[in-house]
Amino acid sequence: MRSSARVAALALTAAVGCTAIAAVHVAARPAVRVTAALDRTARLGGGSALRVGMSVDTRQRRAALRSVQIRYDAHLGVTTSGLGIDACRRPAAAYDAIVLPGDPIGRSGCPVNSLMATGTVRGEIRLDPEATPIPENATIAIYAGAIVDDRLQIDAQVDGLNPIGARLVYAGELIPARPPWGGTLQLALPPLPPRWGAEITLADVDLSIGASTIVYRDPVTGRRYRPEGVQIPSRCPRGGFRVQTTLTFADGLSDRISVAIRCPRVR
Repeated sequence: MRSSARVAALALTAAVGCTAIAAVHVAARPAVRVTAALDRTARLGGGSALRVGMSVDTRQRRAALRSVQIRYDAHLGVTTSGLGIDACRRPAAAYDAIVLPGDPIGRSGCPVNSLMATGTVRGEIRLDPEATPIPENATIAIYAGAIVDDRLQIDAQVDGLNPIGARLVYAGELIPARPPWGGTLQLALPPLPPRWGAEITLADVDLSIGASTIVYRDPVTGRRYRPEGVQIPSRCPRGGFRVQTTLTFADGLSDRISVAIRCPRVR
């Protein structure tokens, strides 16, 4: 009986020890998570939207997000997609001010044929560094701008929906990148001018480049049509299509994350 009791006690001790060890080794939730995907209906040799999702745990990354870079695989045809055939041209003062005038939601001031990507955003607004952040839901639209020094300028408009409804505009670029990358979409997110007395940071971004909801108008016939989207090659590279994001915060910390997209079926 004593022997059996001792065995049971040792087994219980081992079980408790294993539980403690397991608890110590449980991985914390990452501060930044990234996803990338093509449309479910995407086929090799066809066109598709390129969807990129970025999520920031603002409890771990309290500093505001200051810039976003999205590098895409050289096999994906973003600049050859037929997206952004017109240019959005805002005055430089608009990007300095960041906050747009109170025009109705949906009015961008950009040509319809300059729209390249759409998506949703969840932001956080702080009226004080120690204040509880106020969540804000919004939409985002990315427009092609002019080409300057062989770099395509980018216009990003964020339309707040609730509860505050702020309308913001940021400037960026779509620039060449060395292989294995085809290009880099980079966006600067400077702080609001001091007179607003608030800090805004983006926490969750779901962006769809070449989204199926984008509709253009033929400049000759006036007919409406949907651009085909990001071009997918007829053959898939080993390991799939790669996407890399770099998020940089106001405290100087950066997170660089690479993900791979599975190859779609043959068209």
